[in-house]
Amino acid sequence: MLLLMQMTLKNQEPKILTSRQRDVRMLIEDFNRTIDIWIKELDQYNFKQICAKPSLTSWSLGQVYIHLIEETKYYIEQIKICLSSNENLIEEASPDAKTMFLNNDFPDQQIEGAATNSLIPYQTKSGMSLYREF
Repeated sequence: MLLLMQMTLKNQEPKILTSRQRDVRMLIEDFNRTIDIWIKELDQYNFKQICAKPSLTSWSLGQVYIHLIEETKYYIEQIKICLSSNENLIEEASPDAKTMFLNNDFPDQQIEGAATNSLIPYQTKSGMSLYREF
């Protein structure tokens, strides 16, 4: 993911940047810093801790990382689509989305679901597989 965003940045680096290009560049740099933090934080845990689930209805840390990796890949594709078109230019973000973007943060809440939920990410097979995905 990090390499993809770095390549995108390098391939779109004109000599004079427009305001939109500067904004995109700043977002990509922020994104890359966030990925670095995720990777560094992963170093604090052993494989057993990464796989431990606090309860039957909670995800393990490894599952959270897999969720972040998979969703980030999806949203990178959505960003590319948005940057290549003005189709929804006049659309407005939902109030919750505006708050998250303004705060640059997700709501501080624990989300739980049924243990049988089919959308639960698979359990990681190794800590190294998480590193490789980044």
